Amino acid sequence: MRNIWRWYAGPRKTDSHPEVKQAEMVPDDSGRNFCLLVACTANVCRSPMAQRIFETLITEDRLEAVVVSVGIHGRTGDETHPLARQVLATRGLSSGELRSTRLERRHLKSADLILVMSEAHRIWLIKQYPEVAGRTWLLGHWLGCEIQDPLRGNLAKFQATFELLEKAAKTWMTVLRANCRPSISLLSQQNSFQRDRSV
Repeated sequence: MRNIWRWYAGPRKTDSHPEVKQAEMVPDDSGRNFCLLVACTANVCRSPMAQRIFETLITEDRLEAVVVSVGIHGRTGDETHPLARQVLATRGLSSGELRSTRLERRHLKSADLILVMSEAHRIWLIKQYPEVAGRTWLLGHWLGCEIQDPLRGNLAKFQATFELLEKAAKTWMTVLRANCRPSISLLSQQNSFQRDRSV
């Protein structure tokens, strides 16, 4: 596991959130993509929606990263909640192929950053796996909030949860931009631009 985090003491203004602190990546020669792990309780409501949100943001920013979602206490193989699928569909995001996955140590071993929904999740993870303490954060950290489970709520509750997940995910993009390689397509575009300028 590469040790990528160097957190500066002072606040730094960013486009996404005025209180976010700058993260700098320690050079990594492994060649593998940055891995973001998103976890909730059962991996059927919050974390599947968060996975699709992060995948969209990462694609829009043309970054090389892998997003995986898991459930801390759930089962493997359950379908995403119907209301979560409905909300994703209304946002143009597919829920196809999403099935719940129970957390295993291998997920933690490969994760560079672990984002959870509640302080209870964070405390449980660190207690069970002390080695992830420096990599485990609340998804709502920069907003100063937890993201409550909409499991027994109605469609409006799921929509509100999605909106909060999206807002929270955007506050992490500064960190991801600092720690993810640009995509091959973006590098090709940049190289083409540089060649054009040199002509």
